[in-house]
Amino acid sequence: MLIHDAIIRSGAYPSPLNYGGFPKSICTSINEVVVHGVPDARPLRSGDIINIDVTVYLGGYHGDCSRTFLVGKVGDRAKRLVEVLILVLPQLDTTLLTTHSKGNRTQSD
Repeated sequence: MLIHDAIIRSGAYPSPLNYGGFPKSICTSINEVVVHGVPDARPLRSGDIINIDVTVYLGGYHGDCSRTFLVGKVGDRAKRLVEVLILVLPQLDTTLLTTHSKGNRTQSD
């Protein structure tokens, strides 16, 4: 409720809440859950990887931010995976924006 309350206090609305029946205001994806995991009461353990995705609706737009965190002692392969993703995501964003701005639409547009 902490994040939900902060979103509401700021005058925004949590985009995931009730979207397609989604029950929470944010997404938390732990380990093998790739995206849009539903937060639950599972305690985090050393070695976990968690992505926290906060998306809000404000002023007619949805704004999305996401960050991945390593919990405690994480194995070398998992660390490397996160490092590589951090390196390639900005390039992927640039590629997608460039493709989209040139009118090359995807089926999801």
